Amino acid sequence: MNYYQSFSIVVSNKKISSTMWEAIITSKEIADISKPGQFINILPSKKWKNVMRRPMSIAGIENDQIKLLYKVIGDGTYAMSKWKPGDVVDIIGPLGNFYSNYENYLPILIGGGTGTAPLLFLRKNMDDKKMISYLIIGARSKEEHFLSYNPDKGIYITTDNGSYGIEGTVLTALKKIFKENQNK
Repeated sequence: MNYYQSFSIVVSNKKISSTMWEAIITSKEIADISKPGQFINILPSKKWKNVMRRPMSIAGIENDQIKLLYKVIGDGTYAMSKWKPGDVVDIIGPLGNFYSNYENYLPILIGGGTGTAPLLFLRKNMDDKKMISYLIIGARSKEEHFLSYNPDKGIYITTDNGSYGIEGTVLTALKKIFKENQNK
């Protein structure tokens, strides 16, 4: 498996919900060979003194740009939240396994929070192949979501408190999809 170390440039970095951030960075070498399910290892800042880099799932690739989703939880993601356009970031990737052999199935992708990142990359890949799939994303409240509820496009959003999309957990949405597909 090929991987590269790259000094990428931050294109954008912004808060997209009450808990989630989205960073777009460039790396032609890594973007060209990344597949849904893979990740990169990031050196969050030039001042980073910890031995370990921070692993981040790839949420999408467009041209030479890599999309990352993250929550500010510790020192590494806090440093990432301070990135500004034009900053240089040291990354290694793509690393890890990738999704395969799903073309003969009806994929239902289920996640929440940062676990959504690799699913968004996979869903875009399926959309590009004109595959039918469903995406179910759960959160506690509307403020935590960064996607729009759109069942016509196979996007189901759930909230524990019923403030957006379907009230309940991702299992509530899964049951709804099964019920809707039984009649087809």
